[in-house]
Amino acid sequence: MAALGLLSSMIWLMAFGSLPVLIHSMTWKKTIGIMNNRIFRYVPNTVWSVVLFLTVLLLNQTYAADPFFTGKDGGEMILIPEGEFIMGLREDEPGSEGNPYKRVFLSPFYIDKYEVTNVLYKKCIRASICRQPSLIIDYPRTFFEDGKHWFSDETMGQYPVVGLSWNQASLYCRWAGKRLPTAAEWEKAARGSNGRTYPWGNRWDETKANWDDNGRADGYRKLAPVGSFPEGRSPYGVMDMAGNVRELVDSLVFKGGSWYSYPKSLRSGDPGHGYTVERDDDIGFRCARDIEQMAHEKKHVK
Repeated sequence: MAALGLLSSMIWLMAFGSLPVLIHSMTWKKTIGIMNNRIFRYVPNTVWSVVLFLTVLLLNQTYAADPFFTGKDGGEMILIPEGEFIMGLREDEPGSEGNPYKRVFLSPFYIDKYEVTNVLYKKCIRASICRQPSLIIDYPRTFFEDGKHWFSDETMGQYPVVGLSWNQASLYCRWAGKRLPTAAEWEKAARGSNGRTYPWGNRWDETKANWDDNGRADGYRKLAPVGSFPEGRSPYGVMDMAGNVRELVDSLVFKGGSWYSYPKSLRSGDPGHGYTVERDDDIGFRCARDIEQMAHEKKHVK
């Protein structure tokens, strides 16, 4: 983004850097004679060009995207730069039929550094926008007894909120001035540009994610607080893109696997599972935000 600002400044310089010369040679010197005699005669044209260049550069930097951003909900966001990345799975990889190997170009965007937590979701409830989570399950009732109490447990504020429908997650993101990420955005944020198998690299490491090992290697039998596995972060620094909770994206699928998933489902390129009406205790989400939206808001800040 900074490079674009510099390029824009150079274009402005080429277009207007010779303005003093043009003014000096205009036939209507009488109109600006005083300005011409008192200013341009004593200031070299190169100085005017440099002043103009620096002014335009400064204006451009005002709208350059910051690498980090804090949303209306208080959630930290990370800039994912524009460019091409490898999406999907190769033909010999399980699940490739649902997400075939390809190269995809994306414009820059922001994505939440962490999954949306209980404490953040409660802000939306207090604003009278969001509704309380409630589990709708397709497994034996006793299996989910713990999850029914996670949201109300004050010690679990930094755990990901679960028990939400796709509409509830989307509504929260809109309230926060964001949106659900696309599947492509989610995948790029998780694996970087070079097609890593997992956020941390190509080799499976049972200690870098919260997955279905009953706490044996990762230390958590079920949910974990967000950011509990910093060594498993993505190339851009986005946390928990493998495991902990399956994450909703705008195309009605879950991505990333959860504490109840095996390593195959934690691959960044895994096609994920289609959305159903269930609101499980291993389904969460994070939000994204457009760069253009931020630039528009900056222009209207008084």
